[in-house]
Amino acid sequence: MTAGIDRAPLTFEQHDVYLRAGQTGGYDNVGISYEISGRLEVARLVSALREVVERHDALAVRVVSEGGSAHQEWEPPTADARIVELREVRADDREQFARYVGLTYAADLNDRLGTGAAGNFRFRLLRLREDHHALLLTFGHLVVDGTGLFLIERELARILAHRAPASESVSFLAAARRQRARVTPGMLDENSSWWRSVLRRYPSSRCFPESGSSMPVLGDSATLSEALRDDPLRRLRAAAASRRMSMAQLVIATFAESLLAVSGSERICLWTFADSRRKADRGTVGMFAGLVPLMLDRAAGHSIADQVRRETLAASAHAHMEPRRKFDVFETLFDSARADGGRVFDILVNYIPARAVSSAPGVGGDLRVRSGHFHPPHDGAGWLPAALSLEIVESAPRLDIRLSYRPSSIAESHARDILAGAIRRLCPSGTAVGRG
Repeated sequence: MTAGIDRAPLTFEQHDVYLRAGQTGGYDNVGISYEISGRLEVARLVSALREVVERHDALAVRVVSEGGSAHQEWEPPTADARIVELREVRADDREQFARYVGLTYAADLNDRLGTGAAGNFRFRLLRLREDHHALLLTFGHLVVDGTGLFLIERELARILAHRAPASESVSFLAAARRQRARVTPGMLDENSSWWRSVLRRYPSSRCFPESGSSMPVLGDSATLSEALRDDPLRRLRAAAASRRMSMAQLVIATFAESLLAVSGSERICLWTFADSRRKADRGTVGMFAGLVPLMLDRAAGHSIADQVRRETLAASAHAHMEPRRKFDVFETLFDSARADGGRVFDILVNYIPARAVSSAPGVGGDLRVRSGHFHPPHDGAGWLPAALSLEIVESAPRLDIRLSYRPSSIAESHARDILAGAIRRLCPSGTAVGRG
């Protein structure tokens, strides 16, 4: 091995992404957008971003394929490597600037990072005026999952506020080696058998059988949104704690109850993400999130909330399989689904944990830094991987709930009823929501 290069196996979740990329032609990206108001010391921001990159080896790894298998290698980035692209934007006003930023962000999210000569991240600082900037951070999903995105955002906020990072960085390559070392061949075989048994319970029909094909079509997407804030959000957090559920589990269960009521289905499957980080690796930026199905049944004898809690724990405990065997197990399900109209990804739920929305005093004056402010435009040009896709984004003051759906598969009235029913269950006392 070349001096200065560290080598490690892919995590199980990385290998899943790697195999899917072979089918789709590239990796997905994840990102964060910021609006920065106030006088910004650009050099300090660039220095902070460089520190983030240097602290996390996941951002400098590359995947190497050899003899039908793959591993990852890390080489220290050169000191003169450009971290941030700086660009002056000519715009008549903030609204025009925001449209330009949204289009740029959409292009970055759709660019295939982590392939060929492309690196694992792209940082852009776009300037409208001396006191108004947009910061776009985009990462290849092969090396950064949702939790990793949150860790990067929290760390950047602390550095900009002149505070030490919350914890020591943990090497992703070391964590990948530990993950592989603790999973024995016997565990892999047991998990494979468990998943085959689980997938036999997969619903035999779509939630809305009267609809058209649920296979993705370009331009077939629409989005509804609501937001919880203040007292209703505090009550929701208290309810999750009293029931010993995570916020994600409670919101997923509430959404499932509304979906069952509107569709009239007895059984549904929600696809969501399970994070396999162990306690020692919780501060590790990397790819540890895998997509898992939750089978929910109104006649099961347990509440939907209890089923969500049990299913998420069981799916996490059995998440790891030999990648190609997992691909084969799930591909059997996919093939069956394609034969009857594409029911596999009926419902996808993604819960994004609390984001840093903060002011950062002392960085060239008092700055107002808002994350998640800029969004790619929803112009109907994209497609959804699921007939229904629920995204829940948590921040300190609010909980944003976005329900995307395919109009060719689900009527707008059904989508509105599902979202309204979920909101009523989350906030039974009313006065809970504001349209997003």
